[in-house]
Amino acid sequence: MFTDGIRLHIRILKNILINHSETAHFIICSSIFCLIDYLGSVVYGGKNLHSNAIKYIQNNFPNSYILYADLLYHMYRHGTVHKLTPKSFRLDSDSLTWSLTSHDAPDNRKEHLKVFQCDYDSYQYVIVVNLPQLLDDLESSLDKIARNINHTLKSEILYKNSKEAIGFLEALKHKDRRFIDNKGCTHR
Repeated sequence: MFTDGIRLHIRILKNILINHSETAHFIICSSIFCLIDYLGSVVYGGKNLHSNAIKYIQNNFPNSYILYADLLYHMYRHGTVHKLTPKSFRLDSDSLTWSLTSHDAPDNRKEHLKVFQCDYDSYQYVIVVNLPQLLDDLESSLDKIARNINHTLKSEILYKNSKEAIGFLEALKHKDRRFIDNKGCTHR
């Protein structure tokens, strides 16, 4: 299946994260969001990478991503691919910036996608992204789309098979009728 290469890519990213956790954050983010671009275009078709990627996150990642899909995509995909660091945003006097963690401990994972107000600046907020959790959620999304693709393919195959079976039965019924008629029997 086409997800095998992506799973390998995710394993490589996890390995990089384990061995270079302090230096590879942005490379990993860039790779993750480029994979999401690709998956969005494969699953939803068309040429609008941005909306397909956001739709992919909203429909295939855990529900906690729905509210933040657009923000994460802009912050991490556009930031790390075009500027090598995630973007921050300002609205009036408030600002929203990023915090990446690479620690795999359960307490660190619990902070994933939480927004905190900064202690040193009441107008600044931080959204936390835990990279091990993000990678796991990306990998889980592959399982979800694989199930959907398999279900769709099975439905198409079942439909095709059922049409063939109905056609075969109709042909057999006509053949039986001809046989019965040729023998001088009546058909009820």
